[in-house]
Amino acid sequence: MSRIAALGIAWAVGVVPSPAYAQAGFSFASAGVHAGAIVDREGIAETLVGAQVRFDVTRLMSVVSAVSWRPGFPDDPTGRLTGTAWQGYATARIQPFGARTAIALGYGVAITYATARDPVRDLRVSQTDLADVGVLSLGLMLGRLHPFVELYVLDLIASPGTAGTHLVAGVSLMRR
Repeated sequence: MSRIAALGIAWAVGVVPSPAYAQAGFSFASAGVHAGAIVDREGIAETLVGAQVRFDVTRLMSVVSAVSWRPGFPDDPTGRLTGTAWQGYATARIQPFGARTAIALGYGVAITYATARDPVRDLRVSQTDLADVGVLSLGLMLGRLHPFVELYVLDLIASPGTAGTHLVAGVSLMRR
């Protein structure tokens, strides 16, 4: 057998969930809600609310997509500005200490979109940013419920000294 065929078979066995995987109590997908905060050196800068979905690739690897809305944006002391901001995350995660442990580590991308309007000056500004993101996730499996706390660190590579930190907590419902 060629090396390429052997690697292909090993990849398929490791990546494609098997019936034994499902019978062992592992979920293929979950969906949930979260709330959290953007934390900077002074403390909590903004709040976040959102939703996320998780798809298990293997027993030890998953792909998670999340969307967070920032209800306090823009933070304008004059009260003139209106606007909206949201962030989307896509991360691949591994559970380095086993499938039943509470710790997962991940890496991926985050996209941020923000728009602000000043009706007095008839001015509208919008911005979209793309950043890399690392995530540390701590969670429990309580039957079908999965409470979790996650720490996202944005701009790890581009701006390591000024990386943004997002802390979220939530609950997911596992599909079996």
